[in-house]
Order: sequence, then C-alpha cells, then structure tokens
Amino acid sequence: MEASDVTGELKLAMQMIATFDKEYEETGKSLLDRGYSFYELIPLFSKLNRLVTESSFAEIQKTVLSSFDKGAVSIQMLEIAIQIQKESAKGVKPS
Repeated sequence: MEASDVTGELKLAMQMIATFDKEYEETGKSLLDRGYSFYELIPLFSKLNRLVTESSFAEIQKTVLSSFDKGAVSIQMLEIAIQIQKESAKGVKPS
C-alpha cells in the first residue's frame, strides 16, 4: 500500500528515523535524547534539506553546520541528508 505524503512529513519522518538509528549506532545517543517533539524536528530537518540542496558538495558541511546552533546537527544527520538529496537528484528512491 502506498502512503500519501501531501505535506512532506512522511519523508521527513523516515529521514529522522534513519538519522536517529545511525546516530545511536555510531555514538550511542541521538537527537531524540534531547527531548524534541516530532513537530519541533520538522523545521530542523526541513532547513537541513534546503541548505544541502542549495549548497555545492564542497561547501555543504561548512554552510550547513554554521547555519544551526552548535550541536544541533550531527554529522550523521548531515550524511543522511546528503545521501537523500543525491538520490533525489538522480531520481532514485532512498534505501
């Protein structure tokens, strides 16, 4: 069954889950540990995706990390956002 994603929240929720899983796997903690609600995370991930899309690959880390409060974006969040944007540009569904 296909799910409708009119607001884009389903895609963001899937990105969040992948990010939290990768953060836990690599560091033993994640952004979830900070007590954010789903609706507080939506603008964070939306902004991250917009900045990744607008930045060249060479400037992504510098541009993105300087656009958020220190510690708000983990390297895992950034890696997953980059992967999603690359696959979207190629027309490939993220794995």
